[in-house]
Amino acid sequence: MSVLGLVLILGQLAPVAAAPGEGPVLTILDRSEARLRTRLPGTGVATDLETLPVLTVTQRTLRSDVAIGYAAQLSYLDVVENPQFTVAQSVRLSGAYMLDRGLRVFTNIQGTVGKQYVEGLVTTPTLAPTPTTPVTTTTPTAFVAPIPVIDSLSYRADVGVGYKLSALWDVLGTVAWAGGEGLDTASRVAIPRYYGPSASTTLGYTATRRDRFTTNFNVAYTTSPTINSDFLSVALTEAWTRSFSVRTTGYAGAGLSFQHGDPGTNQRSTSDFYPDGELGVNYAVPVGFAESISFRLGTRLGFHYDAVLRSSSPEASGQASAIYTSPHVGASLNATAVTTLSSSVQAQAARQVGGGATVWYSPTRALRFELGARGYVQDLPGNLPTIAGAVPTNTFQWATFVALVVVPPAIEL
Repeated sequence: MSVLGLVLILGQLAPVAAAPGEGPVLTILDRSEARLRTRLPGTGVATDLETLPVLTVTQRTLRSDVAIGYAAQLSYLDVVENPQFTVAQSVRLSGAYMLDRGLRVFTNIQGTVGKQYVEGLVTTPTLAPTPTTPVTTTTPTAFVAPIPVIDSLSYRADVGVGYKLSALWDVLGTVAWAGGEGLDTASRVAIPRYYGPSASTTLGYTATRRDRFTTNFNVAYTTSPTINSDFLSVALTEAWTRSFSVRTTGYAGAGLSFQHGDPGTNQRSTSDFYPDGELGVNYAVPVGFAESISFRLGTRLGFHYDAVLRSSSPEASGQASAIYTSPHVGASLNATAVTTLSSSVQAQAARQVGGGATVWYSPTRALRFELGARGYVQDLPGNLPTIAGAVPTNTFQWATFVALVVVPPAIEL
């Protein structure tokens, strides 16, 4: 399942958080899935059973928001021929406090540890107080580790301050520390230990009711002591967001990135400049009461550290989706593509294309039945280490599934 698919599920089914001034609210969600999927080429099809309970406690006041989330991905993999039980656990703590009408401070701490079917790196339990952003393993990778089951640890902590300078101007600054590593022999080869700080500053200007401009400055440093690599990247971009109509919004950004990298493994240090940018559009078509079709297209270009590729390279990515929603039925289609671009750090390109389709039926707000399929194919560079039992490159990996999502009413504590 794609990140987008799971966000849609949680976004439409999760109960609303507590109103300001009320007591803490506990929300519970469980998504159980049975799937058929590919194994290594020539070894047939595997059957998996999986359940994903998510618990979130939120507390809101007029000045503050606090949320604690926990999720456990419990999987019984290949139940017919080679049974294996795996557990991956995710936690998140987030909070925000409004010091005055213009000053806001916030923090977010999240992490994941345990074993999961490798697709779990792109399939995520959402632990946000409101399900608008996917939160799960924070391994910064667009590519899938080429092993069936991965045992890993990943974490990220952010602290930020936002200030409203005037009715038109605002500024936001954040600092973060993130890291991760594989925990067993094969996983350590697939994802060597990495960690490092990052920081970003955004200056925003609301020109009109429809137009907003932002200047973004980002800096990140990632090191991997396992392979003696270090990467420092800096990016400066200017972005424009516009609401063209009630149905259509768009965004565009352009800038320049600089990276100094030492790939390790007896390779020389290098420095690169590269363009940085993004472009996208969202379009919604009302069909009837509480019924709509929405389309999204987006592209992105910039330096990105990928834990599976063991390096930071310029990446170009694109995604497209079409979503139909109504009170009781819905469907979604999505497709993604990403490729690294040639640089002095990584001459061989890595490429991945994936997508999925899901249909669902919700007889009540508390239940949803799903049926769908997803898959991807990727081509990884030949200079990555060989892993015993690895999935060969350029092989199509797919899964079909049926799922049940249960969301009981929220409980006020």
